Amino acid sequence: MQDVLANVKFDAEGFMADANVWMPEIGQAIADRESLKLTDRHWVVINYARGEFKAKGQAPTLRAITKNTVVFAIILSAIPILVRVFKNFQRRYLWSGIALSGLLIISTTIRMEDAASWHRNTNQRLSTNINQGEAPIGRDSFQFNNSNGVFQLIPQKDLQQLRGKTVTLGSWMWADNPTQLQTPSLKYSSENIFQTVETSRKPSFYAFSTTLPDDLTELLITITPGGAPENEGRVYYDGIILVEGDFSDAGIPLSKNIDASQLQWNGSNIKNYVRNASAERTWFVIRSVASQLLDYYVPGTPELYLSLLQDWRSATGYYQLTLKNLLQTFWGKFGWGHVPLLGEHSYNILAFISLVGFGGAAIALVRQRRVLPMNAYLFLFLAGLIIWLFTILRGLTSIMELLFIPSARYAYPAIIPTVLAVNLGWLEIGRLLIGESNRWLLNILLVIFFVSLDILALVSVMMYYR
Repeated sequence: MQDVLANVKFDAEGFMADANVWMPEIGQAIADRESLKLTDRHWVVINYARGEFKAKGQAPTLRAITKNTVVFAIILSAIPILVRVFKNFQRRYLWSGIALSGLLIISTTIRMEDAASWHRNTNQRLSTNINQGEAPIGRDSFQFNNSNGVFQLIPQKDLQQLRGKTVTLGSWMWADNPTQLQTPSLKYSSENIFQTVETSRKPSFYAFSTTLPDDLTELLITITPGGAPENEGRVYYDGIILVEGDFSDAGIPLSKNIDASQLQWNGSNIKNYVRNASAERTWFVIRSVASQLLDYYVPGTPELYLSLLQDWRSATGYYQLTLKNLLQTFWGKFGWGHVPLLGEHSYNILAFISLVGFGGAAIALVRQRRVLPMNAYLFLFLAGLIIWLFTILRGLTSIMELLFIPSARYAYPAIIPTVLAVNLGWLEIGRLLIGESNRWLLNILLVIFFVSLDILALVSVMMYYR
């Protein structure tokens, strides 16, 4: 691993002279040199710090990190104060006002403009989508400043079909001013494969072929023009294609539809694995002023979170793994999250208990809505929901690099309220099934359940380390 550092230049303080040459292998090599063992949690901090540097031009300080994490608590703290000020029937106006304010904030913060399925990797304020008469395919094309770009994640389902195959990547390209530009690139592991070509003011098609490895676990298509800094004009791409086979010398493909998802090339009908290849579809993006404000107060890159939330095909695997891990670590997964409960169906049973408990809690709140302080319960629900949502999204941007799957400990403030909700739900179900007079029986069953769960946890840890 030390060979990786041979061509990397560092300044007097030990920082890399050129941050653009970074790759995870460099971080691992530095750790090996310092006799450090990097865990997933180290990589979360490393990736967060690099993301902050890319977005803001400087690494985050401890003060900035702690300030960012408390901002949501400050916002939520205003709600119970307002609930206390507004009395009885006036509170319905308060909640209506909060809901309308939320809608107003969303409508003034977000616009539908950027090319869908493509994620920004810089803070470019220019829309990545433009309706242009010169677009070779459809009505729209991609537009960038020289140093900005986007990327797209190839979904795992498509990735399985491309492993070990020869593929061709191509695109139409042109610029306001003739210049050298990078073609779209294929990025995986430490590889970043592209070509540098001469472009003119008229669209021209460029393509190259390469063979993907058999053990491919992730594949990104990136568009980073990389033109000369003195070239102040915009650059354009259209009809981005990724197809199976070698078509690098087969001329220009014919698009069979407006989004170039189906092509005819060299007499063959082939599938394009690139989604929204000609920027015809748009999705939501944060407005420029709001983005600058959020970049300052919100950890990570808010625009990237928003685009990944809309890209379900790319993030499906992450959500599945995260929800599974949150369930397991909520009920019991020990050590560093690597010691599970014994039993093939233990977590399936616990998932059923959780869902039924939440359903029972909802029934209980509806039944007692006239006697319970519903404003307090609503606030508690919103606070818990926000905590769990941020926990789920915590590792979302890591799907681009070393995948980080968050555990339930990141939702620590909501753990006890969540357990209480499950217990309340089962007490309500017991009332419905066996009546109020026999409720003591359900209390005994709940005690037996939790004692049994504790015993199972102890046995699981002992069996794992025996």
